[in-house]
Amino acid sequence: MKTVDHAVTVQTTSTRNDITKHGLHLSMTGKERMANLIWKKIKTLLAKQRKLAIIMQWKENHKDIMQEEDKINVKNDSPPN
Repeated sequence: MKTVDHAVTVQTTSTRNDITKHGLHLSMTGKERMANLIWKKIKTLLAKQRKLAIIMQWKENHKDIMQEEDKINVKNDSPPN
């Protein structure tokens, strides 16, 4: 099987109780078991990918910061006395 970064496989085995009598579909217990396996895999993937959130500034705070930076730049650009 070709591996890709954006896809993950879930290894599973099914028992007679997991499929319907004719064998074409998952039974209710099979669906629940499969859903639990998928949830456990997602949970482990999310636990590995925890990263710090980027905190965005409010526009008003951003304007204040930009004004302060402009003042600093003006002071740095002025000729020495």
